[in-house]
Amino acid sequence: MRRLLALAALRLAGSRALRLAAVLGAAAALSRSPRWNVLAGYALERSGRLRAARKRYAHAVEGARSSDSVGPARWLHPAQFFLERAKRALGEEAAADPLFACSASPVSRPGEARSERPAGCYEAEFVFSGLQVLGRLPAGRAASVDLLLDGRKLRDLNVARGPLFDSFSFKITRRSLALFPRDCLLSVSASEGAPLHPLAGGTALRLAIPHGCAGSSPLVSGERRMDKKGVPVPTPAELAAERAAFLAVYGEARSFFLERFGKQLFLMYGTLLGHYRDGGFIPGDDDFDSGFMAEAADPESVKAEVLGMILALVEAGFSVSFNRRGRLFRLHGRGAGAAGPHIDVHSFWCQGGKVYAHNDFCAAERREQYLPAAEGELEGVRVFVPAEPEVFLAHHYGPGWKVPDPAFANYFEAKDPAVLAILSRALLSPAEYRAAALELEARRAAHPGAGEFVSIGARELYPLSGRDEDLE
Repeated sequence: MRRLLALAALRLAGSRALRLAAVLGAAAALSRSPRWNVLAGYALERSGRLRAARKRYAHAVEGARSSDSVGPARWLHPAQFFLERAKRALGEEAAADPLFACSASPVSRPGEARSERPAGCYEAEFVFSGLQVLGRLPAGRAASVDLLLDGRKLRDLNVARGPLFDSFSFKITRRSLALFPRDCLLSVSASEGAPLHPLAGGTALRLAIPHGCAGSSPLVSGERRMDKKGVPVPTPAELAAERAAFLAVYGEARSFFLERFGKQLFLMYGTLLGHYRDGGFIPGDDDFDSGFMAEAADPESVKAEVLGMILALVEAGFSVSFNRRGRLFRLHGRGAGAAGPHIDVHSFWCQGGKVYAHNDFCAAERREQYLPAAEGELEGVRVFVPAEPEVFLAHHYGPGWKVPDPAFANYFEAKDPAVLAILSRALLSPAEYRAAALELEARRAAHPGAGEFVSIGARELYPLSGRDEDLE
């Protein structure tokens, strides 16, 4: 989505958008790529050629549905969103989606003139998963920016360094947008208060969100907050219930992994950080990360090993799902189905003197730094912890891992392309998913209590499922 959002930021119109559409259209025709068809469709839409845009979006949907590769298949939901939005704009029958009625328009706030030298610029675009905000600043201008809603700070966003300019990107999910005022102002300022301006003009973006809060917004009043993933921070009661559910799934999975696979399912990422550094969950943390060490020593063999484990888990009543990138996997409790609470399970492996794991981990480490795992306790539940947790935490979170950073976000796009290339080979392709799903169906008669095996990215976007977290 990054290239698409960059186009959105340009706010091209008229002949410029039409010329760009011609170039992108030629690329789409040559490659038959869903991505290029979406980009060409977007440029056509910006130039006012909705029927031509709809045609490009339809090609993108068809290409994404039929693709056997991870990359093109990831464009299914973006393409469906823009296709249905274009159909609605043309007055044709289209899927229902509250985001189609939303808009982001530049405005000048009363008494505030547009500065000739703003701290930077930003733009926002409604996409299938919510509202994407992105911007850029001169190199070295600020380490972070503040995202404000009706003048109240929503989040501080870390700025990524670049060779020519620095940039930031943040997604506000559908769940958070439902808590926004129906009419509100979105603005961005540098850490010292200097404003950034919308690329298309004005000093702020006026958001129209008809399905938002009719009265006072809990995000503006401060009753609710938004986390680093753009998701509303759960209330204390919601968080306690979620964590109890996570620990129940983990406890069940921990025993199964040990008994069936002879593997220790240890805490990882933010869950490990909170347990080891803070003696519990990180405040507001609403997911649960675990991992195991694979026996295989290359990504393709790791994928085969993990798929075998998944088959056994599903046959035993667990459900397994995975995201649009094809990363294996999310584990749901026995009997709960793929709609139930899940924990994230990461496969680690040793290769060439390094340890690899998704989303983007690669460090010069040894198997012995993980196994045999130590035992600990998290809120009354027995857990496994890597043998040398500080080694992993320092490599993944950096030397400052002992100091809480509420704005920390791990963007895999900025990582070493060579590492990402190796990790991508462990992703499950649509063709591999279909083959595994068929094998599971053939076995299901012998396992009447079997769970589900679900690819989030292979599901149709419409009609919306009501589970906004599946779109995040």
